[in-house]
Amino acid sequence: MSNITLMTFPNTIQYLHFYQIAYSLGTFWACDNFMIIVMSLYILSAL
Repeated sequence: MSNITLMTFPNTIQYLHFYQIAYSLGTFWACDNFMIIVMSLYILSAL
């Protein structure tokens, strides 16, 4: 999903950078739903 989003919305690079930081901190498993909501809001704002 992230790769498709990256190819469709170049502006998502900033989000993916934040996503990688959160993943490296090991918070991905705890913030999975939050990340999905944030990505949806970010895509909507990018449009």
